[in-house]
Amino acid sequence: TATYKRAPAPRVSYSEGTMPGQPGLQQPGVLSHHPATMPATSTEVADLNNSFRKISFKFLVVLVFIRFSMLHQLLTYKLGINLYLLYIFGLPPVLGFLFTGGFRRAFRFRVTTYWVLFAACLLCSCMFSTWRGGSAAVVITYLRTDFLMLFLIGGIAVGWKECRTLMMSIALGCLATEVWVKFFREIDMQGRTSLAFGTVANSNDYAAHLILIIPLLLWAAMSAKVFLFRVVALLGVAYSYYLIVASASRGAFIALIVMLVCLLVMATSRQRMIGLFVGAAMLMAAIAMVPAQTFQRILSFSEESADSSREAMESSRIRKELLQDSIWLSVTHPLLGVGPGQFGVVEGRSAKFVGRVGLYYEAHNSFMTVASECGTPALIFYLSGIVSSFLLLNRVFRTVASDLSSTEIRNGIVCMKAALLAYCTAIMFVNFAYFYYLPAFAGLIAALAASFPESIPGFGGVRASQVAEKPSGLAGPARRSVAKPRALGPSQWPKVRI
Repeated sequence: TATYKRAPAPRVSYSEGTMPGQPGLQQPGVLSHHPATMPATSTEVADLNNSFRKISFKFLVVLVFIRFSMLHQLLTYKLGINLYLLYIFGLPPVLGFLFTGGFRRAFRFRVTTYWVLFAACLLCSCMFSTWRGGSAAVVITYLRTDFLMLFLIGGIAVGWKECRTLMMSIALGCLATEVWVKFFREIDMQGRTSLAFGTVANSNDYAAHLILIIPLLLWAAMSAKVFLFRVVALLGVAYSYYLIVASASRGAFIALIVMLVCLLVMATSRQRMIGLFVGAAMLMAAIAMVPAQTFQRILSFSEESADSSREAMESSRIRKELLQDSIWLSVTHPLLGVGPGQFGVVEGRSAKFVGRVGLYYEAHNSFMTVASECGTPALIFYLSGIVSSFLLLNRVFRTVASDLSSTEIRNGIVCMKAALLAYCTAIMFVNFAYFYYLPAFAGLIAALAASFPESIPGFGGVRASQVAEKPSGLAGPARRSVAKPRALGPSQWPKVRI
């Protein structure tokens, strides 16, 4: 026998949807730094090439646009009939989720488990509600139309390319929402802007809706390859600032400041300078364009000020009472709450026993709504789903931070973190506990994290990303720097006996 030394086969990775022998396979010895690179396992390649899943995904993109643009509600308002667009474009994604491995993909991370446990708490609370019929209607509607977005997005989208398409769809939904507000807005006696239709017609509600999707519109502007679309997207961001200020929503204004601060903190030094100038200019222009009484309401936080709006102070007093009542009901009903959708009824009836007039309002705080209506365990799972989403984004960001070719991905992660943080601030002042926003974003974040499995310990999969420099949050165009594969020394060559 003789002993020979053979160099190991070079390790290669495959671009999205490619297999050995197909176009897109890299040359031996070249490491992939393409942002859409996926680990080439047979299951993932099968998911990518599944024709039924691809068709379902196309319907899902349209469904996401319809939900975030509120197009179905606008058509119902104008035509007077329900076109059932959610059923038409929602059924194919449901079938694709059921028959193409959607359950396996949706439950890859704990964030889905937390939201499922929250839904289980809703069902348990419904069974012991103070009014089972009313709670059942709330829970069924939530599970059928809102909570379902978690599974459709997290169980159908595969790879960064499809996550990018969904993010663009949400950004287009933001532009469409601004158009609807422009042509179908109403001005009340206090000068506040509101919508004439839909579930977010209230000034506070439509402002919170915009708070969540503005950062994705900003990301679309930074990622756009067409100059005209970039200009339109930036103008849309500026106009959204005006719409939020015109709503005179103090909670949304605080959330807007939180969003801007978050973006500036995670931006590069150059972008921070530009952002401070442009953001301040947009905000000042928005304030200058709204009526004086509108901005006066935004600044009305204390009764001691002579300029405080009387209506705003009365609203603050009511919110304070509702907050105290929600805390009391959370303490007296810690396990299952009073039942989904029943806070207003229980609060109004309980007020009579303490000698005051019941308000019969909702809690106007999404977190306390969950705690008082569904119990402390439901609130824990609700918060766990939000925190888990942030942790997934942080892990993915650490993975792509060293890859200079992943600028678009880093920008997207930063904008999604700013969107979630600002939205969680805004929903402390509105009743968005049973809306689709958080489950939909959780599904999108889970799909995004699955595109970079090496960022999750124990998840498996390897993607080459070997660049020495680690850039900060938002990033502009950068030179690509691809590290060469490290050569193995003679002592590391495997020995093969023949």
